Amino acid sequence: NPAGVRCALADYEINLWGPEPQANWNAAEKAAGHGFAGDPLDNVGVEYGLDALKEGVITPAEFADINAKIGADNIEFKPTAERKAATELNLERAYRSGAVNEANNLTDVAIIDLRGPDYGTFHDAYRTWATRERLEQAEGHVPKNDVLWFGETPLLGSVQE
Repeated sequence: NPAGVRCALADYEINLWGPEPQANWNAAEKAAGHGFAGDPLDNVGVEYGLDALKEGVITPAEFADINAKIGADNIEFKPTAERKAATELNLERAYRSGAVNEANNLTDVAIIDLRGPDYGTFHDAYRTWATRERLEQAEGHVPKNDVLWFGETPLLGSVQE
């Protein structure tokens, strides 16, 4: 159903990202008669395997080969040979909307992160620790305004460490 509802993250946030301009439409968008949502994903200039190269785990030739062949995913999440470049408009929207969370300007914001008992679920715990790390990087120390509260249910918490 190429003209039907799409369930990708960007598509249910189309009011934020806006549709792709007609000049960028792929075959599926042309068949649907409209552009799907743009997105801010971009891997142009990313040096994959740089730490492995510095640590001697891979050779310079392997590093070059990885980066020459890495490609990206298109809007249909299909691999492409080319890397993906976000549009300036979508990058601007990502920063202005808060979709990119650098954790700067949060020094005076009280943050209470309530989490349930499943510490291993990616969506349950990842943001907790990613935000904490960004706060530490932005502030230069463990933040005093970020409380992590784990318990059997997020709203009850636990008085034990």
